[in-house]
Amino acid sequence: MHHLLETQILSCPDLPTLPEASTAALSHARNANTDIASLVAIVERDPALRARLLRVLNSGVFGLSRRVLSIEQAAAAMGPQALCTLVLGLSLVKAFQDQRLGGFNHQLYWRRSMYAATAARVIAVHVLESEKDNCFAAGMLMDIGMLVFDRVLGSRYGEVCNLVRAHVDLPVIEVHMFGADHAEVGQFMAERWDLPSTLAVPIGAHHGPQAVEDPALRDIAQVIWLAGRCADVFVAPQVAAETIMEVRRSFMTHYRLTEVQCDAILCAIGRKTAELAHLFDVRLNTPVNFEQVADRASMRLTELSLAERRKGVANRRRTARKVRNRRISIIPCRHGILGRPIQVLMHDASSTGMGFTHDQPMAVGQQFVIQLPDPITGAAKTLLYSVVRCDMRCGVASIGAELVNVLRPEAVLRQAARRQVA
Repeated sequence: MHHLLETQILSCPDLPTLPEASTAALSHARNANTDIASLVAIVERDPALRARLLRVLNSGVFGLSRRVLSIEQAAAAMGPQALCTLVLGLSLVKAFQDQRLGGFNHQLYWRRSMYAATAARVIAVHVLESEKDNCFAAGMLMDIGMLVFDRVLGSRYGEVCNLVRAHVDLPVIEVHMFGADHAEVGQFMAERWDLPSTLAVPIGAHHGPQAVEDPALRDIAQVIWLAGRCADVFVAPQVAAETIMEVRRSFMTHYRLTEVQCDAILCAIGRKTAELAHLFDVRLNTPVNFEQVADRASMRLTELSLAERRKGVANRRRTARKVRNRRISIIPCRHGILGRPIQVLMHDASSTGMGFTHDQPMAVGQQFVIQLPDPITGAAKTLLYSVVRCDMRCGVASIGAELVNVLRPEAVLRQAARRQVA
């Protein structure tokens, strides 16, 4: 993170301090011998937090076997550690929700957070049951870096958010403008608050879980990443079809779940989020029924499904390709963070991918950014690619890459660069 951005964050007067309930929960989490009664007493002294905690626990999202009427009963039903995690998450959310400052779309932020938190728990119940409470809290807090940016940068951050078509495009633009993305800022704050690694690491890795070294934390981060994509199904109708396809592929690839099972999970997420959002006074303003979302995106889903069938998973290079044989600069991109430009020899390109050689191998899944002139307008386009193939022969890597997204025109990049942190 840029040191000036770090200074701005630490000196920002609008950032809320760690709530008392969060401090007590952290104290108990660090020391399992701490008397849980002290945490219960603190929660009981905060009527708003107590009421919200009980409403959430008794909602369909948590699905407890019996209704809990007190914090003591909640501790007995969930266990002390799970209660600490939930108190920590809810008290932090309350601290930020009580301060509606800045210039970006807070309503959209909280809608997405509700879907993501619900999705994280629903998914974890199926694939990572032992971490379902950590997943719920991490899902609710994963974009807290956006709220920090909002407090620190005000209307400038709102302008950044308005540049992107979907949430998944946000990290690259944030790095261009501010030197860090919201995931990195979120982890920075989580570590400043001394949150447990089961929350801090997934918050920081929710746009790139594969980079997490610890297998247990990587599993949580993977659930949080997928929960975020599930949330986008409901809050980003402009890319709903593409996101549904990606979510279905991810469930199959990572968890061996079928399309029918995936859609059933999405249905549960939509249904349960409606209840959770009501408890947080968040108005969804979008259909909470997955069938409605899928129906609206049905035509595009059909097009995408037919296209996938035609080319197949192992045959993505059928689009007509033009021979290029010229050197270009590519900029490695990891979790939205751009590296140093490197020179490669581009052999061919199409509307969906490109092939090039390099003296170093690139891992499948690694992403990079290039800028190419638009053949129609002549203006430069900023393109995000992902490596799908890398073959080493005689010390040279032959690499195939697939187009992931057209980020934005060069003119917008220059405009954004002028507004970067000095």
